[in-house]
Amino acid sequence: MSVYKDAKTGKWFVKIRYKDWTGKNIDTTKRGFETRREAVAYETNFMSRKAGTLDMKFSEFIELYMEERFPRLKEVTRETKLYLIKDKILPYFGERKLNEITSTDIIKWQNEMLSYRDAKGKPYSKSYLKELHTQINAIFNYAVRYYKLPANPASIAGNFGSDNEIEMDFWTTEEYLKFADQMMDEPPYYYFFQILYWLGVREGEALALTKEDFNFEKKTVTINKTFQILRSGKRIITSPKTVKSNRTISVPDFLCEELKAKIESVEASKLSEMSAQREAHKAALQAKEAEIAHYKDFRSRQSIKHLGESLEDHCRIEYESIRTLLPNATFEKDNKVSETGSKGDFIFRENDTTGAFLLSVMFEMKTEEETSTHKHKNEDFLKELDKDRREKDCEYAVLVTTLEPDNDLYNRGIVDVSHKYPKMLIIRPQFFLVLLMILRSVALDKTSLRKKIYDLESQQMSATSLEQDLLGFKDSVVKCLDLATSNREKAIKRLDSAIKLLEDTKDDLLKMEKHSDVAKKKAENVTIQKLKKEYPSIIAASDADIPKSETTTAETIPETSSPATDPVAQNNREELGKSA
Repeated sequence: MSVYKDAKTGKWFVKIRYKDWTGKNIDTTKRGFETRREAVAYETNFMSRKAGTLDMKFSEFIELYMEERFPRLKEVTRETKLYLIKDKILPYFGERKLNEITSTDIIKWQNEMLSYRDAKGKPYSKSYLKELHTQINAIFNYAVRYYKLPANPASIAGNFGSDNEIEMDFWTTEEYLKFADQMMDEPPYYYFFQILYWLGVREGEALALTKEDFNFEKKTVTINKTFQILRSGKRIITSPKTVKSNRTISVPDFLCEELKAKIESVEASKLSEMSAQREAHKAALQAKEAEIAHYKDFRSRQSIKHLGESLEDHCRIEYESIRTLLPNATFEKDNKVSETGSKGDFIFRENDTTGAFLLSVMFEMKTEEETSTHKHKNEDFLKELDKDRREKDCEYAVLVTTLEPDNDLYNRGIVDVSHKYPKMLIIRPQFFLVLLMILRSVALDKTSLRKKIYDLESQQMSATSLEQDLLGFKDSVVKCLDLATSNREKAIKRLDSAIKLLEDTKDDLLKMEKHSDVAKKKAENVTIQKLKKEYPSIIAASDADIPKSETTTAETIPETSSPATDPVAQNNREELGKSA
């Protein structure tokens, strides 16, 4: 058994050894099966396919068929067969075993094809159905011939298409001549239809024709290839459809003359076009050569020797030509010797319209006689120039030089050496004004940028001030709110105390009222008769002290008198209250 499980992935894989058609042993491995059953089924089908047994699936036989048969076919035929097999045949028979497909299965498939309707309700054409039958019949014929399939079920089921579906319609000569007369205004199409009609060739054969295929002396044309467009859109030139399609056709005299004149006209047009292109190329080449010569001459004429003046005078004259454009700038000799005993040649300084610093450049000019035996290099002066720039407080340092005249690096124009010395440049004399304008443009841009940054910073400061004011206002509001909250809480506490005091007073008053009511009721219940009955000894003592007239008067008071309004009763109650 050659089926195994991968311990890392948990999936199954198959190792198979088989012999190819040369008898050589081949080892192959197939991985990625989710179950052991899938791996075993693959191994069985693979070995069946390699052994050529009829127990294999139809889809596996198709793989063998394409592997063995397709290399012998033309590309367009392969593409057509592959489309029919994958789109129309495999979906129905792919999972069936080859030896289990019967003629009844083929008939059911044919009925399925016959019942098909597209989006417009149209069925497959009879010619297309015949092509389908031809293809499936060829597959089973291959199985019968090379794999010993007992019978061809497609052949037994029979064809279900036809070649005679469309009746061919031909133009008469008179009809074609009318058509050709209208097509003369479109030369490419006119000659194409002339070839189709008078020579009887296919469209692809006509499109594949070249000048070499025509023999105007013998008045013949050779057909040995055809033009085709594959389903993928690829355009190819291939051999004709059949062997008999390779043929030589006689060309009518009038058509031979037309085609010959057209080919000669096209060739003459192409020759004229090529000649014009050559002339244009030649003129462009001459213009470039003249331009190169011009620049060479310009470079030589810009040499200080040809100017007939010193390098310093040259730069001064150049600057004077633009002085009116720089009203706030100066270009003066550096006459101040530094502490180290050196000085530059010229210093350029410029301020903007507000008087603020804009740009400053230290210029040093170096040249030497061509006959000088000791040749200097530009780098010999850079260190001293950098020191002068820093001591004179200049932003840039520029070496204007004619030294090393054969050095292409310096001859190109402006050379930046700031990787060695900060803000240092080397130029040829002819680039003096160019460099000055470039540096000035950069300085103006920097000034504009600084102004924008200053404006932004001002805006930011205003925003910061506003933010601080807002924060101060916020703090004040918060403090006021906190104070108000504190006072409110104190007031609430005082109100709560007052409310409690009032409530306590209310309770006291209610209690006093209650006691008063109780006392009132008790007082109302006190009578002389009750007192005599309940306190006879006290009453007797009282009677002894009271004069008889008063006693008689008291005793004669009607019992119906109100105790509350009687002064004597009120006095008695008070005395009783004290005794109690």
